[in-house]
Amino acid sequence: MIGGKHVPKFSEGVIPVDLTGAVYLIKREVIEAGVRYGSHPIGEDAPFFEQAQQLGYELYVDTRLRPVHAYEEGVELVAKLAGR
Repeated sequence: MIGGKHVPKFSEGVIPVDLTGAVYLIKREVIEAGVRYGSHPIGEDAPFFEQAQQLGYELYVDTRLRPVHAYEEGVELVAKLAGR
């Protein structure tokens, strides 16, 4: 999300965002600063990112990356998608 709105089309590369989900890296210092997940209608990530931003942390997304979800069943499909 950017400016509180879902962005269906975006430029390729690293862009600043307000909210993301599913796959992300978190600096240890963010956790050590006390940022925590919480309950929210759009997901527990929303309060986490809001708290992080209130403490001055910035959020970025690299739109060139295309993560896939790996489950116990179907791991072969994930390996195929990853080119292994």
